[in-house]
Amino acid sequence: GHYIEEEMGHQEWILNDIAACGVDKEVIRHSMPSFATEMMVSYAYDSITRKHPLSFFGMVNVLEGTSIALADDAARQIANKLGLPRSAFSYLTSHGALDVE
Repeated sequence: GHYIEEEMGHQEWILNDIAACGVDKEVIRHSMPSFATEMMVSYAYDSITRKHPLSFFGMVNVLEGTSIALADDAARQIANKLGLPRSAFSYLTSHGALDVE
């Protein structure tokens, strides 16, 4: 329960970052997820169902570890390369900093 509570609302951070890039976040909110996103979620459900419920934590470990290791540097490089404002990376920068705790 604690992990899920911590993750609640993070989609709003991402939608706000998308808006900072000049895209209508409501269009994104109501759009279909990409194939890659659907596959990642499907894999999580499949692993939980067919293998073991704890397999979900393997994916969480990879995602959280990546955010700690790469978030700030990735945000900086992407912002510089694409000429985007730092405000478009609040999810990455704050998520990386929060996950260290």
